[in-house]
Amino acid sequence: MVKDENNDKILDLEEREAKINQLLANRKNRKQSSALQKRQDFETMLETLLPCVGTDPGKMLLAQVIVSLKLQGVLGKNMDEKQINMVHVIQDSLLKDPIKYKEALKITKKLLE
Repeated sequence: MVKDENNDKILDLEEREAKINQLLANRKNRKQSSALQKRQDFETMLETLLPCVGTDPGKMLLAQVIVSLKLQGVLGKNMDEKQINMVHVIQDSLLKDPIKYKEALKITKKLLE
């Protein structure tokens, strides 16, 4: 039996996307989320995305920024040019501040373990 890795990757991405969409739908249905629930949602989304992102620090920070803004409702399903610029400004500020950079990487690396 020959295993088609491309189909496996597509299914894996589709499963990850479905998981994220379900999480976002659940958040919308909740009247209010506790700080703990928001943190769990953030971690769940990152855990879902990080295997696709890899270990490049810039990409990991970008994923964190996008997930944070998505969960706060700042970003919709499709990002326009202003939103893309905003994400990159935030990412750049994290990359330039050594303390914030280390803290953000510590979070993502912990989730990858």
